[in-house]
Amino acid sequence: MEVNWPMKKLFLSLTSFILTCSLQGQTQYFGHRGARGIAPENSILSFQKALEYPISGVEWDVVVNKDKELVISHEPYFKPSICQAENISDAQLKTYNIYRMTQAEIQEIDCGTKYNLNFPEQLKTVSTKPTFKEVVQQINFQDKTILFEVKSEKKEYGISQPFPEEFARIILDEVNVSELNENIIFMSFDPNILNAIYSQDSTFRFIYLTYKPFKSVNKFLSHCNFKPYALGMYFPTITKGKGYALSRKGVKLFAWTVNNKQQTFDLIHKGVDGIITDFPDRINENLTNPH
Repeated sequence: MEVNWPMKKLFLSLTSFILTCSLQGQTQYFGHRGARGIAPENSILSFQKALEYPISGVEWDVVVNKDKELVISHEPYFKPSICQAENISDAQLKTYNIYRMTQAEIQEIDCGTKYNLNFPEQLKTVSTKPTFKEVVQQINFQDKTILFEVKSEKKEYGISQPFPEEFARIILDEVNVSELNENIIFMSFDPNILNAIYSQDSTFRFIYLTYKPFKSVNKFLSHCNFKPYALGMYFPTITKGKGYALSRKGVKLFAWTVNNKQQTFDLIHKGVDGIITDFPDRINENLTNPH
């Protein structure tokens, strides 16, 4: 039987298009640190900007200050590349430990007007690191999901952060008052903090983060004392096989941090359930077939 190659190519193209559309509809999108490509990261403005676009929710990072309040910050210190303060050198700024500072001291440091080399189009506006309470008081998240990353490292216990059990108590005390329990999914690279939160309240969803490739899904997931809702992987390490293995276990797969159209399409075809991006304003553009 003679094969009609033009018709076969058309059929394959249509099949691929239909599959892509189907997978796109299943994938959720989240603004990384709010909308880091648009506004200063982890700022109230950044979260407000992110929620102007068709996303499922936002991602933010949480540390603790001297008064045992949750602070929205990617590090427990100040990055000189994005933060500055009068009469404080970059070298000095690096030594400022948020865990040893009051919120009043933290808010003396601006992290929004310095030119950001990685995001040249980012709005430049005076911005200080807000507390968790300030953010939830000023923004109505409604049905939006909050990917709540807890910044935690074993070598930093008692230095720039509380030990996991205390950290978990501080987090749950503030979250329970916020009435955002249904919105929040806890995330961390540190399985100890996830285990501590889970042991105190197992009703939440959890994402175990990793930036390294791994061979065995079972062995990697065994770091948690429970089955996490999802695994959050650095996008270049994601393979279709990993996505399939996680899916078989009932564990979702999230990718971070994805800012490129081709990367978005590749990850959709690998079966990711969630994509975290610095540019929530580009989501519709990135869903246009790159070919």
